[in-house]
Order: sequence, then C-alpha cells, then structure tokens
Amino acid sequence: LLSGRLRENSLTSSSVIWWITVTGSTYKPGTLSTYRGGWIHGVYTPRKSLVFGGNFLHSYNIVGQLQVTAIEDITKVEPRYLYPYFVEMSWFVMEKYRRHLKSIEERGKGNSVLLEEEVEGLNLLISRL
Repeated sequence: LLSGRLRENSLTSSSVIWWITVTGSTYKPGTLSTYRGGWIHGVYTPRKSLVFGGNFLHSYNIVGQLQVTAIEDITKVEPRYLYPYFVEMSWFVMEKYRRHLKSIEERGKGNSVLLEEEVEGLNLLISRL
C-alpha cells in the first residue's frame, strides 16, 4: 500500500511537492480500509480482486478537499477522474450551512456550534466559489 499526504503550502504554479510512505499492509477478504481526505493512495492486488472505492465529502476536512481540487487543477487531471459535480456539491454545502446558521440565529444561540475546522473550511470555500 502506498500512501502520501500533501505538505502544507506545497502548491506552486510549476510543481507539487508530496511525500510517500510505503507500508506492507496485507488485507483479508472483506476488510474495509479508509483514508483521510487528501491522502493519495494506491493498492496492488496480485490476484483478481473485486474492489469498491469511493470518495466521500464531509464538513470536517473542507480545506483538505479543496487542496486536492487545487492539485487536480494544477496537474490538469482529466475530467473523467475528477469528483463528479464537485462545484455543484460545494454550493449545496453552502446552502446547508446558510440554513443551519439562520436557524441558530433565529433561536438566539450564536454560532458557537460550528467546529473550528468547519469555520476555516467554509471561509476557504466561500473564497473559492
């Protein structure tokens, strides 16, 4: 299993710097393996295998997910390999938080119910949309 994590502030117009960790993980049939958003990984299967993969977006790592999309833009990843409808999904996220914050405001509870990661991610998302 190869996995890598993008370094902070590693994006430039000409290059992307990242590091690789090699681990000798062996999985038994039926094993579920998950990775944090932004982790690049590859899997080698020496025998015929049926593998299901997927990309899951969530509110606790919006910054990491936007870093991945920036790298995809810089490296000119083919559209067929991109997360489908990522920009449209981002607008749905903003609408979800708009409703959530309006509900909090109407109840008079302030905005202390958002995690720091959510606030940071939403600020970055707003600047990108």
